[in-house]
Amino acid sequence: MVTQNSESMNRFLSFRGVLYTVISCALMLLSACGGETDTLLEDPSVLVETEPETATIRGTITASAEPSHGGIGTLYVAATDRSPFMGTAEQIGGIVISDVSFSAQGEQVEYELVVPIGAKAYVTALFDDNGNASDSNPPGPDRGDLLSLEGLDPPSVMVTEPGEYVLNLDLNFHFPF
Repeated sequence: MVTQNSESMNRFLSFRGVLYTVISCALMLLSACGGETDTLLEDPSVLVETEPETATIRGTITASAEPSHGGIGTLYVAATDRSPFMGTAEQIGGIVISDVSFSAQGEQVEYELVVPIGAKAYVTALFDDNGNASDSNPPGPDRGDLLSLEGLDPPSVMVTEPGEYVLNLDLNFHFPF
């Protein structure tokens, strides 16, 4: 099962809906008082904030490191605005894929993230095959979970314009503690 991380999008859409309602009520009141509203009513884009442009990052995830707990578990894939290993990073996209198997050599999983354009996206894959990544405090990997790294950082791609970007990930690192 794949779920798109949409908490911030829901907050944005709720805010936009409230703002649109407030502006609509103000325009009705202005119109009732004889004010000029023709320009605003003819071009509703003046009232509605446009959504940020997005791009798609997709690819294949493989595991060159051997899983520690049988190889069947949950795969977390997150895109952040900076390396999460170099300080606080904001998640700009993410999915959770349940019931993934990396129990046999050569298995792979396809992923797809929608991210805003205009920045470098750091994409981290975490494979939790002992089922406790979401139970830890704070939530995250523990000893034996697999991560996708290039050196000390997750793989990254510069997302400069709408479109599709391919970034294949390899679970090549055992989380040490």
